[in-house]
Amino acid sequence: MKPVSGRQVLAIGIEVGNFEFICAALASGKLPVLASLATEGSLIPMSTVTEISSGSIWPSFSTATNPLKNGQFFTHMQLHSGTYRIDKKYANAIPVDFFWAPLGRAGLRVFSFDIAQTRPIENFNGVNLCGWGSEFPAWPRSSWPKSLMKELVAAYGSHPLVDQYRLSIKPETEDEHQAFYKKLATGFERKGKICLAILKRERWDLSIIVFPEVHWAMHLLWHTYDKTHPAHRPGLNLPFEDIFLTLYQKLDHLLGQFLEIIPDASVVVFSGSGFGPNYSGWHLLPEVLQRLGAGPDQTARKESPLSSILPMKKWGAYKIRNLEDLLSVNVIETSKKVLPKSIWDKVTRRLLFAGNRWAECRAFCLPNDYTGAIRINLRGREPRGIVSPGEEYEALIQMLTRELLALINCDTGKPAVARVIRLDREYPGAALGDFPDLIVVWSNDAPIFSLQSPRIGVVSGEIPERRSGAHRNDCFVLSNEKLQAPADSGRVSLIDIPPTIFNLLSQEIPSYFDGRPLTAA
Repeated sequence: MKPVSGRQVLAIGIEVGNFEFICAALASGKLPVLASLATEGSLIPMSTVTEISSGSIWPSFSTATNPLKNGQFFTHMQLHSGTYRIDKKYANAIPVDFFWAPLGRAGLRVFSFDIAQTRPIENFNGVNLCGWGSEFPAWPRSSWPKSLMKELVAAYGSHPLVDQYRLSIKPETEDEHQAFYKKLATGFERKGKICLAILKRERWDLSIIVFPEVHWAMHLLWHTYDKTHPAHRPGLNLPFEDIFLTLYQKLDHLLGQFLEIIPDASVVVFSGSGFGPNYSGWHLLPEVLQRLGAGPDQTARKESPLSSILPMKKWGAYKIRNLEDLLSVNVIETSKKVLPKSIWDKVTRRLLFAGNRWAECRAFCLPNDYTGAIRINLRGREPRGIVSPGEEYEALIQMLTRELLALINCDTGKPAVARVIRLDREYPGAALGDFPDLIVVWSNDAPIFSLQSPRIGVVSGEIPERRSGAHRNDCFVLSNEKLQAPADSGRVSLIDIPPTIFNLLSQEIPSYFDGRPLTAA
């Protein structure tokens, strides 16, 4: 590492927001601080890794590496390598340094706050605040220095939405919308006070602050924004006209206050993913695989009476929704608070995936939040693999890809699948580990209640997902620096942000980074 730079960098992460939205919001004149930065510098469309999984987004940003290198897929529910079991992954399962670690070791003072799926670094040269208000923390609320988090919570309070079971806070009535919005606004207000206090403490070479409030709003309030969504209710009296613009305005105001403290900072504002309606077809994929001859033989063995009560046998793709209906989200929320988190995480995942019969399949669906995820039951990789490596594997991959691309959304008559990603070719040379072999990217143009093709006939089923909004691949980066993609590269990626920060700080970029720095225009 080079000597400490004289430049200060302020990086603001907004968990959700796409390029089209930010362009319109800036043009509206309602985001004056962000607009002035973009006018002075640059606004660039950017891609992310959310088509792999939303669980891959922040670990890929935090390590500047692709998902296969950092090993984080759908970390809420990820395959345990060498088994057919699903576990939850935590921040200590990330095998690569967070990119601010080498900066701290080089003597730079770094302040990081609420970067999802991270944990504090012991003896770090700066301040790490983890899990104060993250939408998905993946680590207990904690900090470095160790005592700081407790001091800040005592002084400013907690984020009102932290650690709540998401569907227990989904608003339905006008009063519930008012209460939910108040919690989002309070989260912004409290985080702003904490940031201002820490930014005033000393000079920071790098400050990274992430705001998750738009993420919560995207999942639970998309239908209030999208007037074409089937769940849109035009007569509802809401405390906001445009929830996303309203929250961005709060961020814009806070950013103005930050820049009063560090007026000469190089500012990088970026979103971790785009957003859009939750028009996924993942719930129909297990039946599609069954009809393509990749599922378990339904007549191969006699089921025991006990097997009929196992969740995967009884509920299939609808297991989580049916469990919520059976117990109620309030009971689930209470149980989460009573049981130790590690026990809750282990027991619920064992329960939900008990009796999955993946060992009897040629290919099976792994859990994911939007895109479909298909794992081949490969001999030599899985405990009871069926498909041989080589020709048989290649033939199955090609057949599945061809048949998935042939699927039609029965309600629109249009293709239901935009593309199928083969991960070993998306990231050549990287070990697949516990990731799926194939990712199914849906067309995103309409809800999927039924699929058809000449090979499978018609497969139908109610959409079990209660969240109206979902992650998308398109996002943005905005800066008061005139940045541009390297001339020989394609679209800017989220993992290009860390090496760009290194460049702005005049630091040598680690060789293991997969991202490339945006260059001065």
